[in-house]
Amino acid sequence: MAAKDAAQKEKESQKEQIYYSDTYKDEMYEYRHVILPKEIAKKVTKGRLLPEHEWRHLGVQQSLGWVHFMIHEPEPHILLFRRSLKVSQQVQQQRAAAAAAAQAQQQQSAAAGGCPPGKPWVYCLIDPCTTSTCPGDKSATCTANYCGGCNAIWTSANGKSAKCSTCPSGQGVVQCFVDPCKDKTCPKHPDTKCVANYCGGYSSVKLGT
Repeated sequence: MAAKDAAQKEKESQKEQIYYSDTYKDEMYEYRHVILPKEIAKKVTKGRLLPEHEWRHLGVQQSLGWVHFMIHEPEPHILLFRRSLKVSQQVQQQRAAAAAAAQAQQQQSAAAGGCPPGKPWVYCLIDPCTTSTCPGDKSATCTANYCGGCNAIWTSANGKSAKCSTCPSGQGVVQCFVDPCKDKTCPKHPDTKCVANYCGGYSSVKLGT
């Protein structure tokens, strides 16, 4: 049982290391690249486009409509995806409708005394879901919680609580007062790009630059 739990934790840890780029668009499609960690990349058949059920089985989490459309020859562990803008709009509309329905239902429940004891109905100046993101699970849906606080509740496609952190297992997100990349240069490699790392152990990483 312990070995099975350890294997499951390792599998989850590998999924958390999958990197999702921001999306970018042209007139017809939006695009994204996904970088797989080494252990997951070993499972990919080289020289072949992956159907949706295969890349989802690897642990890639994206909303509906994304298609693995091109092989990145130099680096096969990088998967190139695209999605029709029409499909993207449909997905966004469906999400908005689902979020609105969930919010309305929660408001009705809270207004009818549906909040748990000790968590009264509260009014938020802004919808909590408009300021919250879940980078660790691109397919997760957000529901605003108005019982006792203005909180965003993220739910995975399987109905369970979403794991929103992009940090590896055991490393939490730390907030810095100053962007670590601000005013930083690399004289030896002037063409390189600085990427801030906000993943660190709670005990060893201090807030700051």
